[in-house]
Amino acid sequence: MSEIETVVSLSAQEMKEIFGQLDENVKKIEKALFVKIIARGDGIRIIGDKVNAERAKRILEDLGNHVRKGNHIETQNVDY
Repeated sequence: MSEIETVVSLSAQEMKEIFGQLDENVKKIEKALFVKIIARGDGIRIIGDKVNAERAKRILEDLGNHVRKGNHIETQNVDY
């Protein structure tokens, strides 16, 4: 399968909350979906096959919405 790259635009605070301590949250997503997630400026680059990269993008967007509502990202949010 060919790899694609997609980008999610998030604020620095949203990224900090989503990545978690020692990037533990993003590492879980990377491992589960076989993608690479890289923070760049005001966005997150996701590299992987089309289906998994799009799934990772939706997850990160959902987590960003969760943070914008004033919630903190917990391990169970990422697991869910």
